[in-house]
Amino acid sequence: MKKNTFGKYNESDSSDSYETELDYDTGKPIIPIQSKTGQKYDEMIDWATKRRGFNFISILKQKRAFKVAKQNDLKISQLKERWKELEESDFYKKIGFDWVTVVYSFDKKK
Repeated sequence: MKKNTFGKYNESDSSDSYETELDYDTGKPIIPIQSKTGQKYDEMIDWATKRRGFNFISILKQKRAFKVAKQNDLKISQLKERWKELEESDFYKKIGFDWVTVVYSFDKKK
């Protein structure tokens, strides 16, 4: 038999990770407890969605970008300011961008 070459399996990365979980007894959706930081990042996703005029393809990808931002001590105000800068860029107007682009742009411009 071949050794498993798919790497580590992570349940939260599965295709059903966005499905609503229901309580077995009541049948009502289970609402996860969210940290204040998580709530702020959800608000940032909503803020950017309104500015763009359409939804992000992958919310999980955006949240991973926020995790990198937090690890690098980037403030919400810094991220929003950089978003506004990229909105004005002719290059990014053509190709588009998301929070991943914003977070990693701090490596390129200090």
